[in-house]
Amino acid sequence: FSVSIMSARIQFYPVHGCNPFEPRCFILKIDEFHLLLDCGWNGKFDEDDIAGLKSIDLSIIDAVLISQPDLLHLGALPYAYAKLGLDAPIFATAAIWRMGQYMLMDAFVAMHQSRADFDLFTHDDIKKVFKSKFKSKLKYSQEYPLIKHIQSEAAVANNAAEAATAGDTTHTPREPHHDKTALTEEEQQILRQRVGNSNTMLLRSSAAVHGANDNNSDASHTNQTAVSLSITPLPAGHMVGGTIWKISKETDTIVYAVDYNVRREKHLNESVLGIMGVRPSLLITDCINVGHQFTVKRKIRENQLYQLCVDTLKNGGNVLIPSDSSGRSLELLYALHAAFSRHHGR
Repeated sequence: FSVSIMSARIQFYPVHGCNPFEPRCFILKIDEFHLLLDCGWNGKFDEDDIAGLKSIDLSIIDAVLISQPDLLHLGALPYAYAKLGLDAPIFATAAIWRMGQYMLMDAFVAMHQSRADFDLFTHDDIKKVFKSKFKSKLKYSQEYPLIKHIQSEAAVANNAAEAATAGDTTHTPREPHHDKTALTEEEQQILRQRVGNSNTMLLRSSAAVHGANDNNSDASHTNQTAVSLSITPLPAGHMVGGTIWKISKETDTIVYAVDYNVRREKHLNESVLGIMGVRPSLLITDCINVGHQFTVKRKIRENQLYQLCVDTLKNGGNVLIPSDSSGRSLELLYALHAAFSRHHGR
């Protein structure tokens, strides 16, 4: 999928996740930026399920945005960083960072108990990703600028002119060089002091920033410009830390909203998708529940679950409810706790 909207050229490529209950993973290209939207797997950790991810050169990715703390959205992170060459910073809410660790550790232990020869990633790979690859653990509505150095058009034209002067008819002008190296915290602070958390281009020439810190900055920076976009996490519901990503570049806004709730639940409010107050240039969403109607109200279903559990326990049985370790299990536990408290007191 490719579209030009206003001033930005946008390309969207689904790696996998277009079918219901598939791991989520998409690539969003906005002009010079390549964003990986989620990097999911499933509990089977079958390499065939992420064949699309393995076929992509992940070294071009500038940032990874995670929207939920379960395996379907971040399960492939340790494998991608350890085996597939992914080295971009990860952005997520603090809750996703914390709960995602629990989810992956639990899944890894379970996999090792069933497959002792499992070697796609290790415990250390998980720790490394969550310790050093998460660039920033954001709060809801916190705008964060992503800055990237690219070779200026003048430098590209100069390279072409030099090649022509040399009489090299077979030489192809070099493509603009993209430097994924982010500015230091001190440099970003200078940017914020000058222009604030703007969602427009923060800096036209990286030499201006480097010059503020070092009068003897590398001359190569004069041949580069720094372009930017901003990312903002917004509440999505569904799981703790769940995120709708608002991505802004100049006058364009892209909203990435998958696996969000439109109704309030016991432990989380509904998403803000319907009350964002902004009309995005492009909306990326799913339609997994389109046409689906619940014939039984939620309260009735919860009471049925409670009664089934009580009847089973009274008959001397055990109740086992398969669920994840840190995602939807919280809503399930809250519902059961509320039902038992209502019927048996606190």
